[in-house]
Amino acid sequence: VRVQNKHCLLDLGLECITRLHHAEVYPIIVHVCLGDKNIRKIRKLLGKLDRSDEEVLRQCRAEEKALEALPCLYARLGAGGQQSWASAEELARAVQERVADEQRRIVWIGLTDPV
Repeated sequence: VRVQNKHCLLDLGLECITRLHHAEVYPIIVHVCLGDKNIRKIRKLLGKLDRSDEEVLRQCRAEEKALEALPCLYARLGAGGQQSWASAEELARAVQERVADEQRRIVWIGLTDPV
């Protein structure tokens, strides 16, 4: 994908981002925020999950805190219930638009490892 100068969507754990940085791969991170108002709609779009709404929200909030600790920028999608998606296609389109927005930004990358 990198050699072809293409994009792909990866559902990676946050621990993978540091490894990608060490490999000089700097992903565009788009976090789809979940809240009390949109959790059911998102779950409906994704299909049946084997966890309760509360468990999914708890995991989402923990990931948001972990994202804030990462030494890189990330984009949020759906923060504050601003976006609403009626279908998986609309959600995918919103992610694509956000990736396009992030690509236009200038990002500075340090040459030294802060760890």
